[in-house]
Amino acid sequence: MDFHLKLGDKISLIFIVNMLVMLLTVPLWLKIVYRIGKHRALAASGIFSMLLLPLVLLIEPGPDALYPFLAWMVALAVAGGANALAAGAIMGDIVDYDILKTKANRAGNYYAFMGLLTKASAAIGGGLGFALLGAMGFDAKAQQQTAMAIMGLKLTFVWIPVFLGFFAVALILMFPLDSRRHGIIRKRLEQRTARNISGATP
Repeated sequence: MDFHLKLGDKISLIFIVNMLVMLLTVPLWLKIVYRIGKHRALAASGIFSMLLLPLVLLIEPGPDALYPFLAWMVALAVAGGANALAAGAIMGDIVDYDILKTKANRAGNYYAFMGLLTKASAAIGGGLGFALLGAMGFDAKAQQQTAMAIMGLKLTFVWIPVFLGFFAVALILMFPLDSRRHGIIRKRLEQRTARNISGATP
């Protein structure tokens, strides 16, 4: 946004719009989740996002890039809305499965581990991204970036995320705990609870 598109002074505005649109799309994605399931909604969100990412390369740098880039960010926010709810909901399904198998509620451990992975991926991914940029000649203090440095920006911002994103989507689609199986898990948990209550009744 800053070194390539020359929109550094508009970064705050762009991210505010992105976050607001993503929040507004949560009800829409909630309906999609109920219709096709959590993991399929998350996969669909990922596919849309990966298809949209390369389109940013079509935007010409300069002051006139603001509105096309805002439109692109709005589309990306709509596509990514499932991330705000589906991932956490899937973790809840995993917790239910673990309770069924172990009879222990370790929800805190699971969500803490999920938070750790989220922060670790941001730290490791960011570190690797900046290392690659440095290797390709990017200099944050330079007034003008080389063609190789701009290529590094495009590689780290678009092409590597697209590759990893489609790999992630493939893993999500293989996730075995769908709504039907989770329904069975919930039914068995409810039956166990009912038996425990019945056994505890004098």
